[in-house]
Amino acid sequence: MKKHVEILRRFSDYDDTISPLSYFYSMPNDIEFDALRNSLNFALDKKTELEVAHVLLNYVFNSLLPGNDDYPKLKDKCNSLYILNNTKKHGIKSNCYMYCVVLTELLLCYGIKSRLIVCRPADFHLNTGCHCMVHAYMKQLGKWIALDPANCASFRNNKGEFISISEIRRNIIEDKRYYVFCSDLRNSEVLKNYLPYYLFAFFSLRNNGFNFFASSTPNQVCSLFPLQFKKHIGIIPNVDITFNEISFWTN
Repeated sequence: MKKHVEILRRFSDYDDTISPLSYFYSMPNDIEFDALRNSLNFALDKKTELEVAHVLLNYVFNSLLPGNDDYPKLKDKCNSLYILNNTKKHGIKSNCYMYCVVLTELLLCYGIKSRLIVCRPADFHLNTGCHCMVHAYMKQLGKWIALDPANCASFRNNKGEFISISEIRRNIIEDKRYYVFCSDLRNSEVLKNYLPYYLFAFFSLRNNGFNFFASSTPNQVCSLFPLQFKKHIGIIPNVDITFNEISFWTN
């Protein structure tokens, strides 16, 4: 763990120049979300956004089965309804990406702006893996918060305030205390131990809606890298690259 924390500290600078990135978020009245809401039949009208987010976080965690082998079976149907239905009918297993697909779409269909964030390690060029989390904007808090549906996790600082992925990274770098709340205490410790490995580079799709993760659809990706990578990364097709964390996190 110490090795990965030192890597984050060494690559902790970002560009001062803000280059706005555009993100499109589907609205809850989009027709694709009707079937999704009807399938859940949740009574959430009287709950706050934060309460809704945690109801959906727990639902996704308890409804899917963990595993890494069944993602290729989705082909071009990587959406929440397909994943949920095939979990019930055929027991397909979901990796962290699939968990986040479902939670992102559920949040959007209930009017909470959200997007899936792919967190990659420093050796991402070796394709060594990733961990996916969801960023959800809580209007009542006036900020983005991090949610990890594969671990049923949310995150808070030492004041008890919900925090974002970028705040988690900053707390790790500055050796500040933060807390991981999972359904299982052991999962909390495991997650906290491997987060420093993954919080190096970040990727997010520009179009956030139902079925926008389909492999058959070309997606524009937004990526955030530390400033030290500016000299080494050129133009990549379908990828908007920024070295400014404000540009990436606040849209």
